[in-house]
Amino acid sequence: MKTFLFDLDDTIINLNWQVFEKEYYGGLAEAFSHLMSKEQVIRCVYLSYKYMIEVVDERTNKEKFYDKMAELSGIDKNILMKEEPNYYINHYDDLKGITKPIDDMVKSVRLLLDKGYNLVIASNPVFPAIATLKRLSWIGFKENDFLKITSFDTEYACKPRIEYYEYLLDELNLKAEDCIMVGNDRKEDMMVALLNIEGILITDYLIDSNDNYKCKEMTSKEFLDYVERL
Repeated sequence: MKTFLFDLDDTIINLNWQVFEKEYYGGLAEAFSHLMSKEQVIRCVYLSYKYMIEVVDERTNKEKFYDKMAELSGIDKNILMKEEPNYYINHYDDLKGITKPIDDMVKSVRLLLDKGYNLVIASNPVFPAIATLKRLSWIGFKENDFLKITSFDTEYACKPRIEYYEYLLDELNLKAEDCIMVGNDRKEDMMVALLNIEGILITDYLIDSNDNYKCKEMTSKEFLDYVERL
């Protein structure tokens, strides 16, 4: 039986990214404002995020992020990491109202669970686990619905690095031919074709590119029809 790998943001849940990103950065800036200026927080977070995506080494994405943030801010990494949970526990849910479920995709995930498929949330691991779990909870899912949920706490590479998918297959002992990747980003999600993983590109909130990876293209409604036929 196939294992489905799902991107999350704008594949299953619509984030309204421009508004979400503004509110998210603003919330983080407020949370760290007793350590540095809000402008410095935003600069450090952005550059640390960029570094985390670009670098693949023996460190987790979280370690890379906070190593760079400590370097840029001059603040001890352990102090910065200690502050992180407060924001996500106390304020991250404020962003829920900006988001909305992509209904046919939520129905599809539910149906695949009912049919006994193994599902992985292969969301770009640039957020801590608590943030991804909260976004899933906003659309009615819980952690044990999935074989794995990737996050920056446990992963060593980010999309669009092919190592992200290589590590995922290896960790879960999955064969590429037994997997289907479902996402909305032609580059970051459909690059799985390089590993001979079947890709399904959901076009409702498409992030397009000039890449020409082999994949199927479907609307969320077409994907639900596909899942119903499985």
